[in-house]
Amino acid sequence: MLISKAEWERQMFVQFVDAARLQIDPASIVSRGPPKPDIEFILSGSRGFAELVEVTDPYLARRHSMSLKQHKITGGCFSQVVPLVYAFRSKSQKTYATDGAPLMLLAYYDKQYPADSVDPDLIPREVGGVAADMVASGVWAMTWVYDSWRKRVLWVYPEPVREVWLAPPNTRMEPTRG
Repeated sequence: MLISKAEWERQMFVQFVDAARLQIDPASIVSRGPPKPDIEFILSGSRGFAELVEVTDPYLARRHSMSLKQHKITGGCFSQVVPLVYAFRSKSQKTYATDGAPLMLLAYYDKQYPADSVDPDLIPREVGGVAADMVASGVWAMTWVYDSWRKRVLWVYPEPVREVWLAPPNTRMEPTRG
């Protein structure tokens, strides 16, 4: 059964929040439409927003879609750098209505497996400068890269994450609707 884009984004965000141990109230996570970012939430008592983007090579995404429709296994080569850089640059150039609330970017891997085991410096090397510019602009509070395959945060900028954002260890979130 297919789910809506908004539901998918909420589920991905809840997974990420759990892996990142952020103090976000699960009941506060709601989807928003443009010009607002994808997700609105309450973090440590204050309103915040998240814009989500999947890191996927377009040719891999097309083959993935075809394999689901045709019920066939497909393969082929794909880029690690191009979709990662595109994800960050495309979101950095957009304007979002947040009414001054903090905005974070969540770039996530789902269809495509991340290359961190082969090239652990790929993410900071390829998008570190873009992330620094995004945060320096004052529009973005943080940028994150999340691996939905292994349910882990691959990279965050700036680092370290402020303690007020982090939940106590062993805290798990429950999925929400909204």
